[in-house]
Order: sequence, then structure tokens, then C-alpha cells
Amino acid sequence: FLIQAKQTISTVDNKAVQEIVGAKTYYEQSFGEQFKLIVITNGEFTSSAETLSRTNQVQLIRRSELQKFISENNVTIQEITKHESKRLRKI
Repeated sequence: FLIQAKQTISTVDNKAVQEIVGAKTYYEQSFGEQFKLIVITNGEFTSSAETLSRTNQVQLIRRSELQKFISENNVTIQEITKHESKRLRKI
């Protein structure tokens, strides 16, 4: 997965979708892998961002879905820190 995260108090527009679509080729060439694209936000998406995401196969995850994932999986800050430390060691 190639994930674009947007923290905002307003809606997320086309720019976030355009950015990740534009980055796809670079990361696929750099890592020799195919990526599924995701844009995630603590807010909502504009209708035009939703339309653009469908035409470019970009999955959008909004606040309500993020909250559901967290509650269903009982995510803790300690687990996030642990996984982040592992990720940084791989770089």
C-alpha cells in the first residue's frame, strides 16, 4: 500500500488524490513493487475527490471509517509506537 495521510479541520479535495496518483510511478520504480493507493483523513472528502479516486483506483478512508477500525481493533498508542520503531529500523 502507498498511503497519503491528511490531517485537517476541513474537507480533503482533489489535491490529495492527485498527489498520491502522481507519486505511484516513482515509488513503484524505486521499490520494484506494485502499490494499491489509499488516502486517509481525520476529516471528510469532497465529492470531486471521491469521483477522482474512483477513476484512479484510490481507496479513501474518512474519519468515521478510521474510528471504526480503531475501535474494532483496540489500537493503543503503545502498539503504534512499537510498530513505528520497527518501521524506522527498516529504513
